[in-house]
Amino acid sequence: MQKIKLSESLKFQNALRSFCEQAIVSGDVSDVVTGVLADVRLRGDSAVLQYTEKFDRARLTAQDMRVSPEAIKASVKTLSAADRRAIRESIALVKDFHKKTLPKDWKAKNAQGGIVGERFYPIQRVGLYIPGGNVPLVSTVVMTAVLAKLVKCPQIAVCTPPDADGNIAAGMLAALSMIGIEEVYKVGGVQAVGAMAYGTKTIPAVDKIFGPGNAFVMEAKRQVLGTVGIDLLPGPSEVMIIADSGANPRHVAADLLAQAEHGSGKEIIYLATTSQVLLAK
Repeated sequence: MQKIKLSESLKFQNALRSFCEQAIVSGDVSDVVTGVLADVRLRGDSAVLQYTEKFDRARLTAQDMRVSPEAIKASVKTLSAADRRAIRESIALVKDFHKKTLPKDWKAKNAQGGIVGERFYPIQRVGLYIPGGNVPLVSTVVMTAVLAKLVKCPQIAVCTPPDADGNIAAGMLAALSMIGIEEVYKVGGVQAVGAMAYGTKTIPAVDKIFGPGNAFVMEAKRQVLGTVGIDLLPGPSEVMIIADSGANPRHVAADLLAQAEHGSGKEIIYLATTSQVLLAK
């Protein structure tokens, strides 16, 4: 962590410039992604398995990639009662929120007597990318899968990276089970995006990909856009909080940490107008 005073104008400007340039994808990232996507498109499952071993250190077979519905369901019993309750409450809260925000069909007559309106349909087949490299992101499962299930998407496929033993965290599988998701693959990274976009023998292509990820996953989503739809590019978090004398420094710190956990920490700036809202190290 650096502390920079506004009076140190050059140092501050350099820090701000660095912050703003985080969105620029490096050529190294772009080239790696292009190569992996092309390989997955050409070789399908073989390429997916090769990159899963290379990047996630998990040696799988094509038969291992999909988690059985029985294993997904059984994962719920491995959690403590408190964890099960917390996940169920989270699911209920997210579902309640989205019920209030769903667009509704409508039609009306215009000034010339013509019938106009809108109808909203669920996407036929969606792919949800759930990061899992450092920590199991149960919250991402809830925030993506609940909505897909609520709007009744006929097919929902989930890809998430396995650990080195080829397993997915029980909490993530349990959350998927509670939501009612049965199609889960032990695949992460660029190879997962490629598999969902182009399709392989094991993983059928989807119509649209949703979910966050690291810089490589975001670049992969950007490159497959057009072949498949994507939601947006929610990559490593970038956040700047401007706090005046009325801010609670503990609340600000909590907000910063909530975003810093998604990236390297280089994209986090706290701009305080007074030293009163700075917490000691």
